[in-house]
Amino acid sequence: MSGEGKYSKVNSIKMKIGSLVFWGIIWTIICSLWTMIPLMKKCMSNTIQYYMKDVTAIAGNNLENEISALGAETVLTAEELEKAVGDIVIRNMESSYAYVVSADGTRLYHPTAEKIGQPVENAAVKMLVGEIAKGNRPETDVITYDYKGENKYASYYVGKDCSYILVVTADEKEIFSDVNAIAKTCITNVLICGALCMIIALACAFMIVKPIRKSIELIEKISTLDFREDANQNKLSKRKDETGMIGRSIDGLRKELISA
Repeated sequence: MSGEGKYSKVNSIKMKIGSLVFWGIIWTIICSLWTMIPLMKKCMSNTIQYYMKDVTAIAGNNLENEISALGAETVLTAEELEKAVGDIVIRNMESSYAYVVSADGTRLYHPTAEKIGQPVENAAVKMLVGEIAKGNRPETDVITYDYKGENKYASYYVGKDCSYILVVTADEKEIFSDVNAIAKTCITNVLICGALCMIIALACAFMIVKPIRKSIELIEKISTLDFREDANQNKLSKRKDETGMIGRSIDGLRKELISA
């Protein structure tokens, strides 16, 4: 009968419990990240946009004050604009910088000297130039655009007389770098916790399976007409769970067979 009692380890209770815990952890990670990361990115995006908008508005007002004091001809030159906006960046973002475009789309100032005097390339600023050409003055805001395959954020300020556009830009991937770092940390922590849970689950599964195996051994022993008392039988019968009920039933069967 012992041959009939063999089982597949793949289909064992211990393996099923371990698999259940494993896939439970995997789906928990997937569902958590599926909902958490977009919310974190949205929150980060809103925070950065408000910050960029404030930085650009303050810098634009400072330019307006200088223009009022010194005149546009003096202030809207590459040398003066470098002094006024050359140091404007988004804190902790190396990709951020400021530049100034004229109403016709020509760069009046750019950190890359070769680009000064050249027409602006990105479609977002060209759209602003188009609005100015129609006689409109767009309100200070933040826009996103693609530049050579890179997604960028750009906040802008249009001068009161619409003679210039101040733009502060930064790479989207750098904006979300903290979110990606947090996501990686979360995944690492969850995997560590998952591994610990797997160990605990397998330990619990072993505790569940061990008395069941003892019960099987006792049944096989009785099937060979060996009715001697067994220390394992006594331990099993004293358990307060379902396996204890099985053990007491086996002991009762053994006693019935002895008295028969």
